[in-house]
Amino acid sequence: MTTPTPHDAAPAPDLDTMLALARRLAAAAVDDPALAGVEIEGLLRHAGGRRIILSGRFGGRDAVLRLHLNADADFVAAEWAEMQRLWSCLGDGAARVAEPLHCNPAHGIVITERVPGIPLLQALWQAEPESRPALIAPAADWLRICMGDRAAIWPEGRRYWLRRAAEMHTTQPHRWLKRIEAGILTELERIARQIRRTKWRMAVLHGDFHAANLIVGEGRITAIDTGASSQLPIYKDMARFMTHMARRGMIPSGRRLYGVDAGSVAQFTQAFDLSAQEAEVVLPFMIGVETLMRVEPEDAKRVAIRRAADMAEGLLEDLRQV
Repeated sequence: MTTPTPHDAAPAPDLDTMLALARRLAAAAVDDPALAGVEIEGLLRHAGGRRIILSGRFGGRDAVLRLHLNADADFVAAEWAEMQRLWSCLGDGAARVAEPLHCNPAHGIVITERVPGIPLLQALWQAEPESRPALIAPAADWLRICMGDRAAIWPEGRRYWLRRAAEMHTTQPHRWLKRIEAGILTELERIARQIRRTKWRMAVLHGDFHAANLIVGEGRITAIDTGASSQLPIYKDMARFMTHMARRGMIPSGRRLYGVDAGSVAQFTQAFDLSAQEAEVVLPFMIGVETLMRVEPEDAKRVAIRRAADMAEGLLEDLRQV
């Protein structure tokens, strides 16, 4: 079976880039001797000019190095603190996080273990279609375990999320998508009136929860890139997971609901014991918000635009029934 090229595959590293990174690490090692033994092996990802993700070795272990390009030390220290908090809760078992190994906030460097296995998204593409739905349940369970008993009940934040969605919609460069998304925004404004004065469950979860940030291997599922964790509606990470898959053409159950995988909607509804209001109104609302907030780049490939449009069209049709 052929596995599609990843939507956000890393560019091949050039020699000048790798030399510059090696010089940066050498300079950091002057202040932090623990970094002297770091070995760079390759470029994993260049995250939009914000950070560079490298594979390498640290302290005799396979490691992932995150080099922040513009973040201040306080931001990096906060990210590190959140990684350590999650490690204290999810350091072992079938659902875990990558072990944090070292941090130097002043130089914007964070090092974690390199988790053995493959991304869940890759595992989904490699699996036979009838086997794919079973791979979603562990992802939903991971997020539920991450929440633990920490969920709090807060007043809904519909106005904030509507504003975020509307602001990002104005930046959509693809006219075809923008027309569909205008209809989605209209429906979100209508649905927002239905959730006025309701209560939402809030918790500190992953922050960027999707199938490329979950590693499957050794009989467990491990989340990576957890530094963006923050207090959010629990429906936000669910929506991020499902829209990320749908935008890449991955619909494990073969059925769509709200433009995303219907089986995944059912799995998250069950894992979190969502009420009818949460599952049928709040979650669709947040899927719509997440759809508008993730704008395809202007130079996106035609296939990416087609997949985004398929998701948006399905979402718009189902939102009209909410």
